[in-house]
Amino acid sequence: MRRIFVAILLLVGVFGVTAARAQNNCTGATYYDAYSDTCIACPSGYEYNKDSGKTDISQCQIHCVGGTYVSTYTQLEYIESTGTQWIDTGVGPTAGVTSMEITLQYTNVLSGQSGVVIGSNPNYHSFKIGINASGTNFLCQSGGEGSEALFGEPDTLKHTFVLDKAHATCAMDGIVSNLNSNANATDIMEHIYVGAQNTVINGREPVTHPSSAKYYRFKFVNGNTLFRDMVPARRNSDGAIGMYDTVSGQFFTNAGTGEFIAGPVIVGCINVGTGYWAPSSTVNYGDIGMRNSCPAGTYSDIENGASVAACKSCTGATYNSKTAAASCIACPRGYDYNNDSGKMDVSQCQIHCVGGTYVESASLHVVPNGYTQLEYLESTGTQWIDTEYVTRTTNIRGEIRVGVSKTFASSANVDILGNQGDSGKYKYSLGWANEFKLYIGSRLSGPTQAFEANSVHDLVYEFGDNRTRSLTIDGATPISGTYNASYTPISPASLALFTGRDAKTASFKNGRIYYFKLYADGELVRDMVPARRDSDGVVGMYDIVTGRLFTNAGTGTFITGSDNIGKCVNVSAGYYAPASTVNYGDTGTRTACPVGSTTVGYGHGADTANDCARIMRIGDYVVYGRRDQVTVPSLNINIPDERTYYISLSPDNHSLSRLHLSFNGVKYTAYDDSLFYGERDFDTDAQIVQ
Repeated sequence: MRRIFVAILLLVGVFGVTAARAQNNCTGATYYDAYSDTCIACPSGYEYNKDSGKTDISQCQIHCVGGTYVSTYTQLEYIESTGTQWIDTGVGPTAGVTSMEITLQYTNVLSGQSGVVIGSNPNYHSFKIGINASGTNFLCQSGGEGSEALFGEPDTLKHTFVLDKAHATCAMDGIVSNLNSNANATDIMEHIYVGAQNTVINGREPVTHPSSAKYYRFKFVNGNTLFRDMVPARRNSDGAIGMYDTVSGQFFTNAGTGEFIAGPVIVGCINVGTGYWAPSSTVNYGDIGMRNSCPAGTYSDIENGASVAACKSCTGATYNSKTAAASCIACPRGYDYNNDSGKMDVSQCQIHCVGGTYVESASLHVVPNGYTQLEYLESTGTQWIDTEYVTRTTNIRGEIRVGVSKTFASSANVDILGNQGDSGKYKYSLGWANEFKLYIGSRLSGPTQAFEANSVHDLVYEFGDNRTRSLTIDGATPISGTYNASYTPISPASLALFTGRDAKTASFKNGRIYYFKLYADGELVRDMVPARRDSDGVVGMYDIVTGRLFTNAGTGTFITGSDNIGKCVNVSAGYYAPASTVNYGDTGTRTACPVGSTTVGYGHGADTANDCARIMRIGDYVVYGRRDQVTVPSLNINIPDERTYYISLSPDNHSLSRLHLSFNGVKYTAYDDSLFYGERDFDTDAQIVQ
C-alpha cells in the first residue's frame, strides 16, 4: 500500500509539472486550456497581448485605434443568403427615402430568372434592385413598372448601386442611368426588404424573388440625413448573424428560414459611428469597449471620431437637443436671430420683431424650413388625409384637436378619423353625432352637447390591453369601457383623417383639424400638423416623425387657417409694441392704447405709447393722428379709391407739413398752423393771407 501511495504522489507530481510546463509555454497570442492541456490560439483579431503564461481566453486582447471600439457586435465582410434568408430593414412606407447605396454580389445567376436583392411591394409603386424578370440585365427600378434602368448582363461580381430617387437616377459602379418620370421620392409603400420583395401591401409575408447573394452594405438617406447605415455583423451574445445599423444601433436578423452564411471577420473593433467618439483602447476578449456621446448642442458627422474634438458645436441658426447626433437641426424659418453656438433646444432659436409687430401665436411643433405651418385644415366634404399608418397593436393612443366652421345639426353623423376596412370586425373610428363618440363594434359616447361654430375641442382616445378603451374630451374625466372580443383596432386599412374610410371619402365636412398625434405601444408614430409646402403651395398634414407631408387623398382643395403661427405680425390699430426678441414656442406682447385713442397700426409706426392718439373722421373715413412724434407716417387718410396718404407734422419743414385731398367734391387741407405758414390754396398751393 505504501508503494502505491508513493506512486500516486509521483504521478500527480509529474502531471503537475507537465501542466505547469504547458501553461508556461503558451507564448504569443495563445492561452493555456486546462481541459485539453494545450495552448490555444486567441480568437482572430485578439492577438494584442503577447505576454506568456495566459491561462484564460479573457486575457486575449484587441487594440482599438482612436475612433473605434468593441461593440456588442463583430463586423463581418458580408453575410450570404442561400435564397431563403432575408431581412426587414424596418424602413417603412413613410420614411421618405430619397437615396440609397447598396453593395452586393450574386453567388449564382440563373438564366432566365429574376432575383431581387432589395425591394418593396412590387404592385404598389415599388422600387427594387436586382435582376429583371427575363434574367437578362441588372435592374434598378423606382416608381412602378416602366421606371427601370437596365445595366449589363448579370454576373457574380461585386457591384455597388446608388439609387437617387430625388433626381430619378440610378448608378451601377458609377455608371449613371436616368429613370423615367414615374420615379419619385415618395413611392415606397411598404417596408424595404433585403433579399426579397413583399407581395402584400398590408402584410409582411409572403416574400417573392429571394436571391442567393452576398450583402456588404446598405445606406438609406432622407434628404441630407443618413438614417440607415447597415453593415453585416455577428451578435456576440448569441452568435446571431444579421445586419447592424450604425446610425440607430439596431440589429436586424433573418426574417426568413435557414441561416445566413457569415463572411470573414473584418475586425473586432468597429467605427464608433457618427455622433460618438472614443480614444484608443485595449479590450479583453468578452468585454465591450466604451464610446462617448457628443453632448447636446454638438454633433459629429464623421464615423471615427478619436477625441471630443470630433464633436462640433451647432453654429448659426441651428440647435441639437439630443446627444450622439450626426447633425444639427435648422431653426424654424424666421428664427435665425440667435447665432450663439451650442444651442441645445429649439426654444433657444429666436425671432426679432421690429417695433409695431409681435408674435401673435406660438407653435409647439417644429416644422422644418421649406414648409409653413398653418393653424388648421378644413375639409369641404371631399378632402381627406391618408396617414399611411397601419395599426398592428391593440395598445394605441391618439390625441387630436378639432373644430368646425359652422354649427353641426344634431342629426349630423361624421367621422373625424378611422381605419375602417372591408370587414366590420377590424375597425375603429372617432367622430361626432350630437356627441363625441369612439366606435369599435359599438359606440362609446361623451355627453350630449352642441358642436358650435368656431368651437375647438381636444380629444384623447386610448385602446389598451384587455380590450379597454377610453375617450377624454377637453381634459374632462375619461369615459371608459371595453369592447367586444370579436373586434380589434388592428386593421389592414391605414388610418385616415377627416373620414372613417368606409367609402374612401371625407365625411368631416366643415370640420377642422389642428394637430394629430398617434402612439403605438408608447412610441410616437405620427405627429402631424397642418402645413403648406413652400416650393409648390401644396397643403396637407406634415408629420414630424417621418418628415413627410401627407397631402389630400380626395378631391377639391382644403380650406386653410392662418399662416401667421410663429411669425411677427402687425400689432393692428389700437395697439403698440416696442421691438422685441421672442424665443421659439413663445408669444410676444402688445399693449392696448387708452380708451378713445388709437394707433396707425401699420407696424413700424406703432412702437411706443406716444403713437396712441385721437382720430378724425371725414365722412365715413378715418384720419389717424400720432401724438408727440415726427416719424412717418403721421397721418393716415383712407379715401374711397383705397389709396393711403401720409403726412408728417414737421416743426420746421413746410413741404412735410401739407396734405390736400378731395372727398365727395369737398376739398380738405391738413396743415400745422403752429408753423405760421397759414392755410394754403388747394389748387395753387399759394399761401392764403389770414
